[in-house]
Amino acid sequence: MLETETGELALLDHLERTVAAFGRPIDEARYAALQDMSGDGAAYAVVTSLASVPLLAVGLSATVFVWGQTLGKTPGLTPTYGQVLAVASHASVILALRQVIAAPLTYMRETMTSPLTLNLFLAAADEGSPMARFAAMIDVFTIWWIAVLAIGMSVLYRRPVARFATAFAGAYLLLATAAALIAAISGGVV
Repeated sequence: MLETETGELALLDHLERTVAAFGRPIDEARYAALQDMSGDGAAYAVVTSLASVPLLAVGLSATVFVWGQTLGKTPGLTPTYGQVLAVASHASVILALRQVIAAPLTYMRETMTSPLTLNLFLAAADEGSPMARFAAMIDVFTIWWIAVLAIGMSVLYRRPVARFATAFAGAYLLLATAAALIAAISGGVV
């Protein structure tokens, strides 16, 4: 999709929004650089796909594994890093599915902003409002992924699902809030 003219325009729009979200001015030189980057859509897609699914699974697994060691030992049960990585990797299929579903929607809408966020329910809200910015950060598929991940980790560690779901959702909401606040403080639009 990013190799088509529509895809290049959508990527350019995405790059512009990202730069603007952090309050950076877009002069002619920066715009020209962004146009050059948008011409490399295939490379951009490969890099973001590798960063968003496999690296996320590895990093998250390491974090959960270390955190899991602090939960206290269950007699006869100590999950290995490989088991934690397997659960995180299998749950990440949901994130890959999100990319497959979002691709045609992105193409039709001609923008890289995610069509699968809570903004679907706040269509009437002002795009620059803090609530709209926050809703734009909350992805429906990510919420599904968090639920599946929490279930898998609860099975591994034999702890209540709610404990993991609360921790994962809290971390996600904290990151979304921080990103929305950074964008709001810098004066940009997400």
